[in-house]
Amino acid sequence: MNRWPVLFLSIIIAAFCGIAFSNAWRFESTPAISEFREFDGVLKVTGNYLLPWNSGFRPLLKEVRSGKYYLEIYDSKGEMWSEFAFDGDDSELEVVGNPEIKPLAFHSDYDLLDFRITRVSRTWIEIIVNEETKERKYVRGLTSSGILTWAQYLGGKFAVDVHSQWILDQPAGTRIFSPDYTEHRVEPVEVRGDWLKVRCVVRKPSDSNIGEGVPAGESIEGWVKWRNGDDILITVFHFA
Repeated sequence: MNRWPVLFLSIIIAAFCGIAFSNAWRFESTPAISEFREFDGVLKVTGNYLLPWNSGFRPLLKEVRSGKYYLEIYDSKGEMWSEFAFDGDDSELEVVGNPEIKPLAFHSDYDLLDFRITRVSRTWIEIIVNEETKERKYVRGLTSSGILTWAQYLGGKFAVDVHSQWILDQPAGTRIFSPDYTEHRVEPVEVRGDWLKVRCVVRKPSDSNIGEGVPAGESIEGWVKWRNGDDILITVFHFA
């Protein structure tokens, strides 16, 4: 039996399947806007969430160049727009390419990189890459690891700065007091929509007015508005 026709036919079929797969991947590699659904949360890129050995999250590619991992950021056409380089040995981050990036949180020396999520699809995550302009771009994502709700994100933070806001007894309620950050630490406790329950801890005994009936050295809880539309009204302190 002559095997050459069979071998030739096998090569043709393999080539056709390869082309079909390539076209399918090319289609998947472009964010399809119609496939997105709204999502209100945060993409925590580093830490224990998205390291390649922990989650298989697509943007972080293991040792692509010089032993570093890279978070690739794309535009709506699926073309590379910018990237972050993550050095797994010394936990340093650097922006490679577009300097217009202003993430929700970024600290190059402390392995901190967070983006606000606006929408997600099966293979893409839409993020805000500039908190001032609200410009949106995309990262590939094949798992939910590192995608946090605001309750998860704010709940684990060390403290927040509510700026000039007064602490209220309930959402949209009555004023209790205004924190003095030289003496008080304001800790996030609970997220309820655009409102955040906080605990104001007195740093040291003081005669300052922190609220009627609250002895120095103790704490009091209340509510602040942490977000107004697209604007975040508080500053998060990630480290002690």
